[in-house]
Amino acid sequence: MQGIDNKQYALSEFFENKNRLRCPECGCLLDPYYRSLRIDFKSKFDFSTTYDNVDIVSKRFKDFIQLEDYRNVVFFPVNENNEFFYFHILNNPVQVNVEKSGIKYKEKCNTCLYPKEIIGGFDIFLNQEEPLLDCFYTSDVYWRTHNMFGYRIFIGIETYNKLHAQKFKGLDLAAKVF
Repeated sequence: MQGIDNKQYALSEFFENKNRLRCPECGCLLDPYYRSLRIDFKSKFDFSTTYDNVDIVSKRFKDFIQLEDYRNVVFFPVNENNEFFYFHILNNPVQVNVEKSGIKYKEKCNTCLYPKEIIGGFDIFLNQEEPLLDCFYTSDVYWRTHNMFGYRIFIGIETYNKLHAQKFKGLDLAAKVF
């Protein structure tokens, strides 16, 4: 599951304050959960993703998720209008088969000790035989490159059916997972 590219950045401070948010050696974002407190955000989509890999959802999407009582999803307002929210899944990782998925770890940074880049995995294979339950999941692998640091989102079949029925704008449910 992923959002349409909304052609915006969410981490404005990321570019302004290198020492606090980025590694001084490799330049990567240090905290994958960091979000700007307030950004000027406008979108016609219910689910979209910024250039820097931050998922932002509409109030309509947030209200639906809360109505369905998905307890492992949290939302933080993007701005004072309360029309859009950062979308975050709480600890519910599913294990990705790194080798089968073709994921590559580049050399580790000497300062932050994270790999400088984690790339690949266009077709994702999970180390799980049974179907995912009606819930939201994250990958146990964080993709990382320069100004991006994020996980992949997975959903159970029942969750897929519920989201698909709502016809949310910008939500791509066609990701390849095996």
